[in-house]
This record gives sequence, C-alpha cells and structure tokens, in this order.
Amino acid sequence: MHTISVIIPTYNRAGFIQNSVRSVLNSHNDGKDYELKEVIIVDDNSEDDTELKVKELIKESRCEITYHKLNDNKGPGNARNIGAEMAVGDLIAFQDSDDEWKPLKLQKQINLLNEHPEYDLIYTGFTNIFEDGKASDFIPDLSGDIFDKLCERNCIDAPTMLINKNIFLNAGGFDTDFPALEDWDLALRISFEHKIGCVSESLITSHILSDGVSSNAQNHFIARSMLIGKNKSLLMKRDMFNTATASLLNQAKDYGILKEVGALLEKFL
Repeated sequence: MHTISVIIPTYNRAGFIQNSVRSVLNSHNDGKDYELKEVIIVDDNSEDDTELKVKELIKESRCEITYHKLNDNKGPGNARNIGAEMAVGDLIAFQDSDDEWKPLKLQKQINLLNEHPEYDLIYTGFTNIFEDGKASDFIPDLSGDIFDKLCERNCIDAPTMLINKNIFLNAGGFDTDFPALEDWDLALRISFEHKIGCVSESLITSHILSDGVSSNAQNHFIARSMLIGKNKSLLMKRDMFNTATASLLNQAKDYGILKEVGALLEKFL
C-alpha cells in the first residue's frame, strides 16, 4: 500500500487555507489502495492570521497536520522542497493554499498508478477560477514519454502532481531561482528519464489571484527563458532546442515583446 504526504506551501492566505486543507482531507478514499499519512503546511513567513487558521484545523482534524513556519520568505518552490524533505510518505502530492481538490483526486491518481506502475509522476486537469468569477477548464491527455511535448508548453501544475518522493528528491526538487514556472522546469527534467501519467479530468479548482506569482507576465517570460537556458543540454539531446526556442519567441511576438524576450533568452543561454 502506498503512503502519501501532501505538502502545502502558503503565504498570507488566511482566507483560503482552511478550504484548501479541508478539500484535501475530504477528497481521499483512505484505507483501500493508499494511506494519507499527513498534510504538511509550510508557511513562507506569512504576516496575516494563517497560523491561527491552521491551528484551528489541527484541533479538528483526524489526519496528522504539521505546521512549519519559515523565518524568511523564499517562495513556494523552497517551501515545497522543505516539505518534501519532511515527508514520510513514499509518494508526495502538492496543493496550493488557495486551491481546492475535487472528490477522489488522490484515489483516481492511485487507480492510474496501479494500472501503470511504470509512471513515476501522475498529474490531472484543473479548473481556473478568475477574480471576475469566470471559469476555464484545462484537461490534458499526455501520458508516457512526454518530454518533447513539454518542450513547447506545460500541462503539469504543481497542485496536480502525485510523484514518487525519491525521484523528486533525486531530481533536486523545485529550482528556487525561478520567479515562476518552477513546476514546468521540474516536470521537464523528470520527463527526460521517467514516464508520466495523466488523469484526463479536472480534479482541482485553482483560484487565479492578481497577487499570485503565476499572474505576472514578466515573471513568466523571465522564467521561460531561464528554463530553456538551464535545460539546453537536455533539449539538444532530444533535438528539441530549436522547437522550444521558437515556441517561446512566437509567444513573445504575440505579446509584442519579441525584442525584449530575445534579449532575455540570449542572457540565459
């Protein structure tokens, strides 16, 4: 039986954290194919009432909830890495403190893992909810050797991941130098050597907030340029360097910032 640790980085999300954690606790089907061992909340030095809200959860939950507050704010990638080092499960899953899992999210991932034990990372689709109330579903369907596809675009968000803990740690975890897209970088590196599976349905509701890292277009283009520069050798081994570069520059052209992004890319190469 697999054991799972769920890691939740958080920063100033007192208004969301309880719903996020409760969605994890309510979404699993413990006792058959896996055991939810713990939920690890890594607070990235919040300045609001996040700690108070988490302590309320600890009192009411039958599942082990660990709260670890950092002294310095270093971003969600660093917080996730710390949580992964603390985890006791053989599998780790990530949740964001302003997202919600849908029912049986973990069970459906475990079902796929049981069918395909060769998969070392299993991800799902998700639904984005924007601040104006509009919703958008993203339902990916890529499984197996998906490295070439990931060179052009990402389909794996951190909160959708269920991953073998040892493989995550051996890969070095999330790169904390990235201002965004650290989940894309991780997925790309892992997909180079490992097979990845997909549950092709939306199993997460993601709230897109204006103060979120992923909402910053500048961070996106900086991080995407970094991703190509950092992983240049892997891209060239698969003859995907030109494809990845063209995809980035075409997106920059659509935004009207081709020259600026071209300079960024040259900097990181």
